Amino acid sequence: MPDVIFVQSGPINFDGGVPVGGWSNVAIYPDGRYSFSGHFHDSGEIPYETSVIWWIKSKSGTVFTFGNHVSMGGIFTSGNADFALNGVNSAIAAAWGDLSAGWTSNWSSRASIDLGSLWDSVKASLGAVGSIVAVVGALA
Repeated sequence: MPDVIFVQSGPINFDGGVPVGGWSNVAIYPDGRYSFSGHFHDSGEIPYETSVIWWIKSKSGTVFTFGNHVSMGGIFTSGNADFALNGVNSAIAAAWGDLSAGWTSNWSSRASIDLGSLWDSVKASLGAVGSIVAVVGALA
């Protein structure tokens, strides 16, 4: 039996000129411990929200998921977002024999503009205003 199952994304990049990149990985252990970590960087001016999800599927079909969502402020604030989520899950320990018999994994990640943070920076630059009318889209 293996003493760890470790999966890593390699570089995560997005199409369409999105200035966000990063990486993520997951390690799970026979006693149910897990470590889910990653790093994203926004090298543009606009704030972005980024999500990543991993799944590890045992030979019999049990799926273990690991997901996280991070916010980045772009180059004018903190453009980095690191995360490290560690813990113990008894279902991993209970399924270790099945996982040891065979497993598959994959991940998916998305990045989108953080309209709330973008709106906050626009408001800060507006100065004194009378009223604001949101014509399309809700802004916090």
